[in-house]
Amino acid sequence: MTKLHFMLCVLALYCGPVSGEDQLKELNRLRAPDRLVDAVVSERPVDATVSTPYYVFVVPTGTIPDEDDAVLKVDRTDPPAITWDSKSKLTIRCKDARVWSFRNFATTQLQDGQFADYAIALSCGQAGFEF
Repeated sequence: MTKLHFMLCVLALYCGPVSGEDQLKELNRLRAPDRLVDAVVSERPVDATVSTPYYVFVVPTGTIPDEDDAVLKVDRTDPPAITWDSKSKLTIRCKDARVWSFRNFATTQLQDGQFADYAIALSCGQAGFEF
């Protein structure tokens, strides 16, 4: 029984938490003017020793974002602000930030199977990040 207990402990550590504490927390959702997609700002709650990462997504209206589909991932900043400048252009703003990844477009598969393209503008972190 000890060997089985050890293997279960290793499996639990490898798989990580199952309680939902590792899930993204939605902070803001803003519907696009064409009403087909939402821009979503989320954070991943972390312990106090590391900086909170923030994500921005463009997803079909009402759907839950998947971390792999983020158009922006930043930390060491406040939560990003999002605005739709037109029916197909989203602008993301934040204070100086450490930018982990950014994509200046989103091609989103809509609920009817069609695809919609959106331009993404970023106004944060342009001056580089200083440690």
